[in-house]
Amino acid sequence: MLTLAEVSHAYGDVVSLRAVSLSLQPGEILCLLGPSGCGKTTLLRLIAGLEAEYSGSISFEGQDLSALPVHQRGFGLMFQDFALFPHLDVAGNIAYGLKQRGISREARTKITRDLAARIGLAGLEKRDVAALSGGQKQRVALARSLAPEPRLLMLDEPLGSLDAPLRDALALELRRIIKQQGISAIYVTHDHREAYAVADRIGVMRRGALEQLDAPHALYQRPKTAFVARFLGMTNIFPRQQNAFTQALAAASGIPRGQGEIILVHPGGIALNSPPRAGAMQAHGKLSSAVFRGDYYDVAVTAAEGMRLAFPVKELAASIGAKVSVSIDYAAVIALRES
Repeated sequence: MLTLAEVSHAYGDVVSLRAVSLSLQPGEILCLLGPSGCGKTTLLRLIAGLEAEYSGSISFEGQDLSALPVHQRGFGLMFQDFALFPHLDVAGNIAYGLKQRGISREARTKITRDLAARIGLAGLEKRDVAALSGGQKQRVALARSLAPEPRLLMLDEPLGSLDAPLRDALALELRRIIKQQGISAIYVTHDHREAYAVADRIGVMRRGALEQLDAPHALYQRPKTAFVARFLGMTNIFPRQQNAFTQALAAASGIPRGQGEIILVHPGGIALNSPPRAGAMQAHGKLSSAVFRGDYYDVAVTAAEGMRLAFPVKELAASIGAKVSVSIDYAAVIALRES
């Protein structure tokens, strides 16, 4: 549906995108994930037509977009600050794009009423937008973007201004609504948990380049670079040659010499005080930290081999400083590229 081939862009002498290639399938939600300044918003603006100068190609349904004006692309945009019109009520904001397209008043009223009901705004059509909660404003902005039935919906940090608990709930709601509408979407965020909840696929960006593009589960289970692993919150990253233990662990995990000079010990494959078992290697050390997270603990063990291993556990009987053992599944040891 949407295809980008070797897209590069610069602001003067500052390179913002480096040969980005990707495709979007019909009905798919693609998240662009990465830190501030990595190029994800610039990429969104190029697709929307808000930035015009670039090299490479961007096409939609086989049509080159380079010469197509913004208003002829039929794409919907939703921004972090919602950009609602303060002088219009909820219904007026939702119907704004329809009015600009010359849709009749009767048709606008029906579309607005149906859409408001579908996304949880029924009964609020005449409400002043200044009187809405953050979550309600987000829904109005989404409804306004959906009302003209865009061919592609683009969302730039749409939950960035909301509190964490509300973000978690609305991320799931956004996915449900977008899927219900049956449209393709590109969703920009810096929060990997938000991306996991919303996306069919996630593209992690760094310094203008696409580091990895994968399904959420695959991205979490098998990050390909040290940057991706760290951005997803994983810290058990070591040089293969750090010590005899890391060398033995890499070898036992089937990582050939000359491949994987950096290894990740995935936190999902570490167990605390587990008895020796096949397919795993044990290490001994001390429990150096434990943070209660509600239904689990984030713990760290400083092993006698000099490695600090961080991972979650459901139950914790040991106290800080206690001698413990960790069991590391060979399957949890992953070879990483530096980037």
